[in-house]
Amino acid sequence: MIILFKQELYKLTRRRSTWACTLGIMAINVFLAVISKLYPQHFIPKELFVSNYAADSFVALLLIGSAASLISSEFEYNTMKNIVCQIHSRPKILLAKWLLLLTYSVFLYIWFSGLTYLNQFIFFRNDYSLTSLISDQKTHLWEYWLETIFSNFLTTWLVLSVVLLISAILKKSTLAITVGVLGYFAVNIVGKVTAQLIQRWPLLKWNPINLLNYSEQIAQPSMQRVTGLNLDQLLVGNMMYIILFMLVGVWLFSNKEI
Repeated sequence: MIILFKQELYKLTRRRSTWACTLGIMAINVFLAVISKLYPQHFIPKELFVSNYAADSFVALLLIGSAASLISSEFEYNTMKNIVCQIHSRPKILLAKWLLLLTYSVFLYIWFSGLTYLNQFIFFRNDYSLTSLISDQKTHLWEYWLETIFSNFLTTWLVLSVVLLISAILKKSTLAITVGVLGYFAVNIVGKVTAQLIQRWPLLKWNPINLLNYSEQIAQPSMQRVTGLNLDQLLVGNMMYIILFMLVGVWLFSNKEI
């Protein structure tokens, strides 16, 4: 397992796209921090700070692309048969790839959260404090920031679990990426329709798309009237679906013809 993980880590770090995308997101992060400093009336500093200066959205897209290619790339380069013959355990292969993606995602969220904090210290330490209260939520800015980061991380992993599931079935990454990107932005696209369906059939509140409202509900507690779930239920629901989709992915990959 350790050897497999090291191999996956080596392949990830050798991709030019890994570093290019990371540097690109860093540039966007710093650029938005500077812009919000220069034009605070149009780019509200606190709101951009909470969103890690848009880094969270770009990190999610980067992770979706990485998740889709983890398995499909092995088929595209005809290396999957060699790996299966060497390891003799398909679940171990998937587990190693998932651990890599988890490590990568944790690293990215911590890295860009640290960069966001550095931007706040450099540009805004005299403008607002992280200990200031959010008026409508009665919580400190730093607490709201960390809650938002965690909820974004969790909902991103809900999308990633679906992407990994599709990747375990197919040999091409295109569909997995498409579903992942659409799923990530699905809340804004079908939110109103979902809300109406939930009011008519309450059990639909447990559908995965509704659970993607977790971050939105932290920002706007009134969203509970739309989702029909409190924050604890959204947390548990996201975790249950992540586990379910990944278990199904293991079963499908274990019974797939290589």
